[in-house]
Amino acid sequence: MTRLSTLRYVEYRIIVIDPASRNVLAFRLDGMWRLPRLTISQGARPSPHIQAAMESMWGVSVFVVDFLSIDSTEGTCVLAELLREPTSDSLAAARTDELDPAEFREAERACLQRIVAGEVASPIGRIGWIDKAIAWVEDITGDRGLSKCNIEQHNAGGGFALLRMQTLSGRSYWLKATCFPNTHERTVTLALARICHSHRGCNSYVPTLVAERADWNAWVMEESASPQPMPEGEAESLKVVCDIASALAVLQQATVPCTAELLSSGACDHRYAHLRVMTPALFAYLRTVLEELEDSSSSGAERLHFLEEASLNILERLEASPVPTSVVHADLNWGNILLVPHPQFIDWSETYIGNPATSLHQLTALFQSTHPRLSDRLGAAARDAYLSAWGGFSLADWHDNLHYARVTSLLTLLFGRFGWISCDANTRRFDGIYLRSLIDRLYEAITSRNAVAA
Repeated sequence: MTRLSTLRYVEYRIIVIDPASRNVLAFRLDGMWRLPRLTISQGARPSPHIQAAMESMWGVSVFVVDFLSIDSTEGTCVLAELLREPTSDSLAAARTDELDPAEFREAERACLQRIVAGEVASPIGRIGWIDKAIAWVEDITGDRGLSKCNIEQHNAGGGFALLRMQTLSGRSYWLKATCFPNTHERTVTLALARICHSHRGCNSYVPTLVAERADWNAWVMEESASPQPMPEGEAESLKVVCDIASALAVLQQATVPCTAELLSSGACDHRYAHLRVMTPALFAYLRTVLEELEDSSSSGAERLHFLEEASLNILERLEASPVPTSVVHADLNWGNILLVPHPQFIDWSETYIGNPATSLHQLTALFQSTHPRLSDRLGAAARDAYLSAWGGFSLADWHDNLHYARVTSLLTLLFGRFGWISCDANTRRFDGIYLRSLIDRLYEAITSRNAVAA
């Protein structure tokens, strides 16, 4: 078996299984049945690449069921379901026990046997689930004519799914399913949909929710906006920036009276009083991790002590701010902001209740990285539009929220969903390089007068 010598690409061994016969598609080489292989850039979403490459290279239409292994040095083994008869004879049917034994690791073979036997906990990871998903979407929407072969698969595996389905009527729907550690995303999305669609000012800033299923931890949204690149022109860019910042502000303000509902739905509590209580435990954890990384110098310990005390002081100041805490989308990137015909925010797995200006800081950084030559103008335009749309608070009221937005953004990354509380040395939330980077950035944000716009 040929293996890639670089980690920039990952080799995928594709097990294409016929749901009717339970045979797999393979090819003969040196008298042995072998699996088709693909190489995909590390970091790319593998599912759409697998679908497209299997169709173009092998004439096979597939639906990715699950990943039997994820190992960028040894290659990854993927189970995919055959959706229709192949248009090419480059692959032929073979029994799994006829495959070259070198094609599987023992754990992969055992996993395949469990899936074929239907002995998997998540219904999303079962052969034939896509047929049930289509039937459900057709039933809840009343739109018929969904074809398995025309479904765009953007994520798969481990109980996760993200599908785009287009019906004969021309409407498009997104089906998303999640599991641990993002189980909460369904209930958070439901809560935000209820809040926003009952508030006339922001009813279009999150997708329209069509239906949900607790047994799949899945929900269906109607597509009403689409991702678009940031415009190149200055005037167009300024308009887009102002529209996005204003939409975010209106959405956040609508959530202020609904804090209890959002927290009970799974949004993470990053309100200042709670973070102050958790700060000593966080920095104790950071000290432990750095000691395990043999980075326990006196200067490092002194810096952590300074950061702990400074963070506590900043959180205390923010508690006194007249600006209330609100929902914070902590993963704002161009993949999660739809622009046409209006701004819409998706993918709320990283949802917190905290300093609202945290999201403004992340938005501004995104805008400025997209158009560095317009950095200052875009930043100022975003802030002005955001503060104007919030309404009811003066610039003086916002002073501390804005001044410490970079700090709260970094604290959001460090605290996360508090999973580090139960971590041990084998399941650390941070690797050493990333952790040192966060600590350095937090120190710079706290000590630099120019770190944030006041």
